[in-house]
Amino acid sequence: MEAIPNWHFAREYWQLQGGWNAKGGKQEEARLAQLKIANTYVKLAEGFTTAAQPSYLGASHWMAKAVHTLREAQADPVEIENAHQRLLDFQKRGMSEMQTIRIPREGSDLEEKLEQSAKAAAELIKGHVFEEAILRLAYVSDPSRPTELRKRIESNEGGGVFTQIFGASTVRTDGQISDTKPPLDSDDPKDREEAVVKEMYSQARTIDWPARVQFLIEPARQQLIAEHPARRVDLLFLVQDNPFIPLGREGLFLRGLHAGLHGDIVLALHVLLPQVENSIREIFTAHGVITSKLESDATQDERDLGWMLTRPEMAKIFGEGMAFDLRGLLVERFGLNLRNDIAHGLLAEPQMITPGAMYAWWLVLRLCCIPIVKARNEASES
Repeated sequence: MEAIPNWHFAREYWQLQGGWNAKGGKQEEARLAQLKIANTYVKLAEGFTTAAQPSYLGASHWMAKAVHTLREAQADPVEIENAHQRLLDFQKRGMSEMQTIRIPREGSDLEEKLEQSAKAAAELIKGHVFEEAILRLAYVSDPSRPTELRKRIESNEGGGVFTQIFGASTVRTDGQISDTKPPLDSDDPKDREEAVVKEMYSQARTIDWPARVQFLIEPARQQLIAEHPARRVDLLFLVQDNPFIPLGREGLFLRGLHAGLHGDIVLALHVLLPQVENSIREIFTAHGVITSKLESDATQDERDLGWMLTRPEMAKIFGEGMAFDLRGLLVERFGLNLRNDIAHGLLAEPQMITPGAMYAWWLVLRLCCIPIVKARNEASES
């Protein structure tokens, strides 16, 4: 089979031999069979790179299996490292093969409705004083509705046959796999639930968040800055004596909110995301949730943002929609994972300028506006 070559059949024969050797207690022979299996994966990967139409994504798939098998077989560390380096190269080169499939909307009823939404969002802001316009911008849309999103996925309205029967991976900008999810119709209830949750974040990232930005948030923001100079000093009312903003952090929120309002989303995210993490920690503490851990050596470290965003208290305090969006935007790999990617320097500037990033800025603005709107409503009712 190797001489033909037919690497798939060759691998099956080596798997049979390795299995019998292991069953017979011949561990070294089984290990050598594993090395032969790894070689079939390497050859399959090479075949994808030398084909008439090379596919480095296909090569990455098989080379990843080769690396895994070499490690299981306890191959020479140099051989494992070389295979791993080739995998990284294939993954990086494969990113150019990934394209977005766009469905044209021109002339459809949906296109007309979306244009009407954008006009309505701008009209919501038009003619109002700055303070009122900012509050209206914060409430021009609502956070996600996880229950409806889950229903859409479980009823197969937003997935399709491929998400039902196949698993999926998400990759970083360098082509490396950052997370995987099982197929939606998995027989294992645990795997099925994992697939549903990750698909919820994936569809929010690719459909829901960009749509809200394009047809609601962005038209409203542009209308606001067209009518008002929107200086930092104009935003002081938003950050002073705000329960969401701890004492001494007002200037940081001021800079981040002002930058995002004028479209500088890169600066806004770098300033605001660490402050949001701190604000959530402060609010958890105020609600009696211990956010630090005591180690055996008596040291105490704060738990990270991912821990807080997955706590049940998150939805109770902030609401299910806000909790879902913050988790998906900041720490979920099938979402945007902004907090981790930015903190570790994994994103270049163009990769931060996305609708999802603007949605994250808008969500922080809404968090800052909630106490003000709540106080106003309570005052009007009294």
